[in-house]
Amino acid sequence: MKVVGFWRFAAAIVSYYVISAFLQIVTVSLIAFFHFLLDHKLGVIEDWVFDKGWEIVVCVKILSFFIVQKFIYLPSNSRQPFRDLILETWKPPSRKLFAICVASFLIILITAAPISNLGQSPNIFKTLVSYISSNVIILIDVVMLLSLRFYHGFSHWESRFAIVIMALLFWLANSALFPFATGFAVRDFFLHLVVLQLALWGRDNWSDPAMFVALVIAPTIALFGFDPIWGSKFSFFISSESQGIAAAMALWILTNMIFWWHSKTEQIA
Repeated sequence: MKVVGFWRFAAAIVSYYVISAFLQIVTVSLIAFFHFLLDHKLGVIEDWVFDKGWEIVVCVKILSFFIVQKFIYLPSNSRQPFRDLILETWKPPSRKLFAICVASFLIILITAAPISNLGQSPNIFKTLVSYISSNVIILIDVVMLLSLRFYHGFSHWESRFAIVIMALLFWLANSALFPFATGFAVRDFFLHLVVLQLALWGRDNWSDPAMFVALVIAPTIALFGFDPIWGSKFSFFISSESQGIAAAMALWILTNMIFWWHSKTEQIA
């Protein structure tokens, strides 16, 4: 990476997670304060925070993203740089993407080998919350990455380096930020890596990853017990491959093969 580009990227990502940590502490502290006013025990507070875990994570992430984009990150003279970014990085989803989504979902289905989870009282409302929330927090990083390239013009190889860092931080930093979560596992690194790679699939747009997350990643998280916040507590199915690492790695390998084949066929054409 260029020195200036690297420090801009590092400042944005570090700011994002530092602000997230601060907002997380403030949010949970306020929740605990009001519960203590009602004479609730610590166990009740912990259960409430866990039950509302996705709502807390989404609020913290959206606020952190907004602060970074609004006051730190976007070097634009426009009055509405975020709107400009969204409009400029929009393209209709690729026609080939639906076939990739179907193949990817089948790979996860075969590798994860989900079984019924009726013993843990699945909840359709919680499953819906998990689906919507996972879409939001993953696409926040997609937009962050696209804004990095849109305003700073990083090269293809520089962006690959940024993708690995962002996926790694998504797994490690979120594990530290949200201790009430069941656990951000290694699988989340690979799943996140796939989505970020798709954002730069020669098109630099957010519609491709949005479609992929909506049709593949979010259903996997919500339905198969890969939820980083609630685990398999409310899902209708659970993977017989406990951590889902094999399914996530298989998906990553599959999509990389598809991206490689697509780039080669374009070069030949």
